[in-house]
Amino acid sequence: MDRTALHETGSSLDSELKRAAKRARKRTSDRALPRFTTENGGARQIVEEPPLITRLSDAEAEMVAEGLDEYLMTLDPHWRRILGGYTLVDVAHKVVGVGSVGLRAYVALLEGSSKEDVIFLLLKQARRSVLAQHVHGDKARHEHQGQRVVEYQKALQTVSDPLLGWTTVDDRQFYVRQFRNMKGAVSLKNISGKALANYAGIAGRLLAKGHARTSGASMIAGYVGKGTNVDKAMAKFAKAYADQTEADHEALLAAVKSGRMSIAEGA
Repeated sequence: MDRTALHETGSSLDSELKRAAKRARKRTSDRALPRFTTENGGARQIVEEPPLITRLSDAEAEMVAEGLDEYLMTLDPHWRRILGGYTLVDVAHKVVGVGSVGLRAYVALLEGSSKEDVIFLLLKQARRSVLAQHVHGDKARHEHQGQRVVEYQKALQTVSDPLLGWTTVDDRQFYVRQFRNMKGAVSLKNISGKALANYAGIAGRLLAKGHARTSGASMIAGYVGKGTNVDKAMAKFAKAYADQTEADHEALLAAVKSGRMSIAEGA
């Protein structure tokens, strides 16, 4: 984050940024170990939490293991040697965020020199962007969509996860990253309206910085121009998106209330 931007924020945002950073530092593989694993016959395995985390068949687990062997070859040699010293001890299927609903994802547990020296890896299925056909036509620019995700993430970010890579499992393309790599999030409900505006400004600056690192920076700058048409269009879209989200939620509640849709206990 641009450190100069922190001096322009409200006190509630400053506090929340510090809390988010503190929480993020605790989001590591060793901190996740007690929550996500258990001992079974002297071996550590990932805890099942149906329907979010479920076990795999032996055949599927073997395919994931083979995919992780291929993934190693996509890492820089230095990190390949380090991760090559770890042993895969368990894999499981994991349900991930809203944007990945319907796509396959796995979490893998690897052990190093001891049972406390662990790394969790997340394999997320990657498909061609829905925007790609409008830019590149029917011909895919990347043969492997996991590689596409990794390459552009490294281009956009000043510092990326050193274990970013890609692989294929059962003809599905995946990108791989650390499951717990100190990612943080700001709780927007704890900040004021002024601080929220400042936070949006910081996010915008970081997004612009990321795009400026790509080969399309001059093209984007030329398209945006010096006027305010893009600003107004994005604000209009954001409001319409928020309105649609609220309408969708109301429709969901109505469906549950009428009995047309059931919900899980405790939801």
